[in-house]
Amino acid sequence: MYKQIAAVCLSVFLVGCSTTTKTKVAGSSYHFANYTHTIIAESLVSGLQVRLVRLSGGTSTCVSGTADHIELNGPIGPDSTYIVAKYLDMAQPCKNSDGTRIGTFVYLNSVGGFITDGMELGRLFRKQQVITKVMGDQKCASSCAVAFLGGTYRTMTSEAELIFHAPYRRASYGQVECASINEAKPLKSYYSRMVGKQTGGILFDRTMSYCGSTVGWVINTGAAMAYGILSF
Repeated sequence: MYKQIAAVCLSVFLVGCSTTTKTKVAGSSYHFANYTHTIIAESLVSGLQVRLVRLSGGTSTCVSGTADHIELNGPIGPDSTYIVAKYLDMAQPCKNSDGTRIGTFVYLNSVGGFITDGMELGRLFRKQQVITKVMGDQKCASSCAVAFLGGTYRTMTSEAELIFHAPYRRASYGQVECASINEAKPLKSYYSRMVGKQTGGILFDRTMSYCGSTVGWVINTGAAMAYGILSF
């Protein structure tokens, strides 16, 4: 199986960097200003921290007055999609005043994992119409960046980073073997499905230009917007 590295974080409402004792977004120095931050459920699976969080007490677009989101912090693995699916089912739906449902935000901070698991998680995000976001002090690399693309809407705050690199495996002698263009066809198809054929093609070419566990195509918020990766 091929590995990819990734780190991602997402935010819903006004978020500010703080030194207070307020609960911070998992894997971040940011917290939700003017909101009560209640952890509804929390799991740790193979190093991945998963939180279901409810915000209340602030100005919410949800008619319920509260809004649920999910925070991911850590490596993406075979159990990630299962746990996140359970938490998405548990999340309280958000509807605005005209009855329109607003997708659940997922905040991502991860150093990656297996590319197949990243694509599986991304497909879940698209199916559930979630909104993915990377916070300013976080990175979303490799399989996390792949999963990030699955968001129906995708956004990053200032100073956030996405990192892409080619799928690779470790040979028996310890060397890194990167996937060939042919072997990586499923990734190219995934990119095209998630961000469109043109953007997906560019992203795939850049991804395959970087091979190894310590290299990658690093892009900030402005570049991600320019390449058509972000929705807003």
